Amino acid sequence: MAKFEYMSTNEWLGDPMTHFMKTGETFRSGANDDQLKLAAAVPRKANGVKVEYDISFSIGDYAIKGYKFTDFMTKCVMLTAQHDVISRKNISEVASWGPNDYGHAVVANLRKQITDKYTINKLDDFSKYYCTDLVVLPGTNVLVKEDMVDFLKIDKLVSEGAKVKLHPVTSKVWRTILTRRWKEAIIPAEAPLYDIMHHAKKVYFTMTSESGIAATLLGKDVGIVSGKRTWSNFEHVYKGLDACPKKMKLIDRMTALFSHPESGIITTYSDDLDRDIAKYFEHMRKYPHG
Repeated sequence: MAKFEYMSTNEWLGDPMTHFMKTGETFRSGANDDQLKLAAAVPRKANGVKVEYDISFSIGDYAIKGYKFTDFMTKCVMLTAQHDVISRKNISEVASWGPNDYGHAVVANLRKQITDKYTINKLDDFSKYYCTDLVVLPGTNVLVKEDMVDFLKIDKLVSEGAKVKLHPVTSKVWRTILTRRWKEAIIPAEAPLYDIMHHAKKVYFTMTSESGIAATLLGKDVGIVSGKRTWSNFEHVYKGLDACPKKMKLIDRMTALFSHPESGIITTYSDDLDRDIAKYFEHMRKYPHG
């Protein structure tokens, strides 16, 4: 039997083959290039455990067995403990600290620069897809997993006038299946998400998606179309914000996460990446590891 060969020797943010293999066919746009300095600053090991790119797991013991980092919105990475309870608890704690001037400045910059992270062939005219209620679907890798998406809830939203945006990384089979199901309510994968999101009043998303963060920063009402299956890239953020002990507006809780690097959110706007990353890992040392 022939031995297995690695498809990528560098599973890390910014490695073209890593991103191509994760999406199946889609390349990232040049808007993500600023994140390369973030990737260079993230250590491969911290607090005695590994730090891995975009790999999620959660083990029952109340201890951090590893960390991951995930890129989002072309200007940010999120460092996360590989334990769902601990990671949600940390988000709730930091959100309760409230926003500061730095966080407000970061959010203002992000609002101006939110854009699609994938290279797509934009449609010449996409204004016909503007809508009041927008459902943002995840890619095929999530659609195929049982109970990750509440399709029946989306059926109801479509019946009430919502439109459904296909993810840029949606296979032809799933494009056909979903177009047959929701017909004229479908917004094609090639349409630019954030141009359309700007015109929506409410945005529905799954907890695998960064689109809920973007929608909140843009001042949209938000809703969830996740299924019963849990533990995904941004779930700890949404659930942690929801469990924040201080009753602040959602945008203020979210801005607090960008205000304090202890949340795990590190942005390209930082004037000292090494300091901010060290603050996060030092803050997390209070939890058991290993």
